[in-house]
Amino acid sequence: MTIKTDTLSRRSRTSSSRPLNELLIDEYLLYTETRICHWHLEDQQEPGLRNFLQLQYEALDMLLDRVTVYMRTEGHKPMLRLRAFQHISAFLADDTVPTPLTMLKDLTQAHDAILQRLQKISRPQSTPAGTAILLQELTTQHKQMLCLLKAHLTLGILQAHLPPGQATH
Repeated sequence: MTIKTDTLSRRSRTSSSRPLNELLIDEYLLYTETRICHWHLEDQQEPGLRNFLQLQYEALDMLLDRVTVYMRTEGHKPMLRLRAFQHISAFLADDTVPTPLTMLKDLTQAHDAILQRLQKISRPQSTPAGTAILLQELTTQHKQMLCLLKAHLTLGILQAHLPPGQATH
C-alpha cells in the first residue's frame, strides 16, 4: 500500500501542531486570567499593580499573535474553539474573585505551568529549528514575566493589604 506524500505531510503537521495548540490554549487562558485580574483591581486601591497587570496582558497578547503567526506559517491550524480549552489546558482558574495577593500567586503558578509545558515540548530531538527558536523566545519571556510577578510578592508590595499575621511567601 502506498501512502501519498501529501497524506504523510498532513499527518506530520497534525501531530506536531498538537503541542503548539496546547501551548496556545494555555497562553490564551493566562492572557485572559491576567486581564480578569486587572479588571478586578480598582484604580484608587491598587494603581501600581493594575498598571503592572496591564503591561503583562499586553505582552501576552503580542506573544499569542507570535505563536499563531508561527503556526500558520508552518502550516498548522490554531485551535479556535473555546470549549476545547478546558480539556487541554495545564491549568484552569478558579471562578471566585481572589485577593490581589492570591491573584499574583495564581498568575505565578500559571506561568510555571506554561514553563513546564514549554520544557516538555522542547525535549524531542525532532523539534524543527524554527519551533525550537520560538519555544526559547517564549521561555525567556515567561521567565521574565514570572520574575516580575515574584518580585511583587517577595518585596512585600501588597504587605499593607494583608490581614494581620499573614505574610507573603
